[in-house]
Parts: sequence; structure tokens; C-alpha cells
Amino acid sequence: MSIKRGVLLVCIVIFLCPVKSYAEKIVVIDPGHGGIFSGTCGYSGNQTGYCEKDANLSVALILQNLLSNSDIDVYLTRTTDTEFSPYLHNKEGESIGGDLEIRINKANEYVQGENDNSIFISIHHNANSTNPFIRGIETYYYDGLNHFNPKWPHDPMQLTYLGDNLRLAQTIHPRLVNFLGLPNRKIHNDESFYVIRNAQMPAVLVELGYMINRNEEKIIKTKEFQQKAAEALAEGIKRYFQAYDVLDNNNQKIATFDEFTSALIFMGLVEESVKIFNKDTQEFVFERPSSEVLSVN
Repeated sequence: MSIKRGVLLVCIVIFLCPVKSYAEKIVVIDPGHGGIFSGTCGYSGNQTGYCEKDANLSVALILQNLLSNSDIDVYLTRTTDTEFSPYLHNKEGESIGGDLEIRINKANEYVQGENDNSIFISIHHNANSTNPFIRGIETYYYDGLNHFNPKWPHDPMQLTYLGDNLRLAQTIHPRLVNFLGLPNRKIHNDESFYVIRNAQMPAVLVELGYMINRNEEKIIKTKEFQQKAAEALAEGIKRYFQAYDVLDNNNQKIATFDEFTSALIFMGLVEESVKIFNKDTQEFVFERPSSEVLSVN
């Protein structure tokens, strides 16, 4: 066998014999608000007692059930109607010890050591103080470069996931619009919501319609709508993980691609790339042979 054919065989063997990693796919579902923090009570919630916190939790619990038979580990920041702290901000106006800080700290603890293979989904429903007829779906992700505000500092680790935030939003948002049939109010990156700017993993916040709109609120409160919303999120979550990370020699991610062939082409062009990691199967599916082998003529 010639040396060149031997090198080719090494490449093929490495590709055909994936190496299973010890990583896990994790999704943290955050039903926004809860307990004394009702969120918006929309058009009729002050009379009926059914507010945003209730709709958020209903969708979250259905989503948890849909993912329960998958290979994704699922955690919820809350499973009941409860708050994490009696205040959002302390007397000094800081979030220290507040509901949002405790909430996101809990989420970050769930994924410690598996941050690169985890995502955070915060579920909300919307309000508008001036327009009771507004409708539609919105998705938010954090962009700490173009829209950084020093008044709202972020967790430093979040900056490593800006590209993943966008990809997660682009994966989930169109599915929500298609499944729910509500107006597309687009993806936004110009809000610094506390939970997504402090998530130590890729993160999005979804707004599943406007409860201030009388007709939309009726739909939001139905089991059919909540089931469809959860199904859209579940499909988007699964699709997000169907991707390939290109890593360097220190297992640091350089780029992510939807297709293996695209990752392989990129790897051939970028010298520092040495491995391809299948996020869906959690396996290393290709590794560049050592420079010593490649240098043989």
C-alpha cells in the first residue's frame, strides 16, 4: 500500500469511527414571571386571574413533556406558580438577590460544564400599553457587541455565544410563526433582557403573542395554541442541535455549520481547525491527521 493511500485510509477510518464524547445536550426552559410577578394580565386577566405567568408555565410544561422522550436533558427554572425572590431589584436598584438573578443562576447551574451543548429558552407573552390591537410573534436574542449598554452589564461568558444566539433565534422563530399562524413581528437583538444577557449558554426569549389584544388573548389561553407553541419550540430546539462544530486543537469552537460537507470544506481552508463535532449525536466525526502524517510524500 502506498503512503498516500495509507493517509487517505487514516482519514476514512477517522471519519467512519466517531468518538463519543461525554457531553450532553441540555435545554433549560424558563417560564417567565411567576408567583407575585404575574407579568402582563392582558385584556381580561385582572378579572379572570389568568395572567402571563400562567400561559408561560402551561407552554413550558407541554414543551418539557414533548422533549421527555428525546435525547435532550430538560430542566425548568420553575414548575409551579412561584417566584424566586420577593423583589426584582433591591433598595439600591440592583438585581442582586432579586428574582431574575436567582432565576438565571439556577439555569446556569443546570448546565455547568456543558455550556457549549446547552440552550436557554425563556417563554413569555407580550403586552403594549398604547395599542390594544397589536398582534404577533417576536423573538429576542442578545447582541452584546452592537447593542451593549453599560447600564445593563452581561455575563462575560455570554459574549462567546453571540453567533449561537442568532442561530438559535433563526431556527426557532420561523417555526413559531408557521405553527401558530400569527403575524411575524421578527427577530430582535436590540433589547438587553436580564436573563438572556446573563445566560452562560446560547439563549433566546420568545414572545408568543399579545395578551393585551382581546382576540389574541383568547387564542393564547387555549390548550390547542399552547400545544402548537410547544411543538414549534420542540422542533426548533431539535433542529438547532442538528449542526456541526469545527474545533481547534484546544477544543475551542471556530465555526458551526448545518451540513457536514460545509464543515469539512471549511476545515480544509482553515489551518487551525482540527476536529468536527456532531452536536446532535454528541460525537467527534472527523479529526485532521497529525501534521507528521500529512507531511509525508
